[in-house]
Amino acid sequence: MTVYAVILNDPDETAWRKVREWKQHYVLTDRIAFIATDDLTLTHEIAATIGINREGGVTGLVLESTNRAGWNDSALIEWLGKVS
Repeated sequence: MTVYAVILNDPDETAWRKVREWKQHYVLTDRIAFIATDDLTLTHEIAATIGINREGGVTGLVLESTNRAGWNDSALIEWLGKVS
């Protein structure tokens, strides 16, 4: 699976509702979430679905995560281990 980080400039409940529609998702804060897909989803497709574009009015980024390092909530680390 491929993991994507979704980073919003400002909290947006409509965007998070769309993130929660993905089968594999993990909302970390009101501005950061992760999505895991097992198909060839592109970052701009995820951004458009969430509304991160001029038309959707949500500002933020979708980043494909190929490597990671650091320390965070153990539940997030466990989730990343399961979907990666």
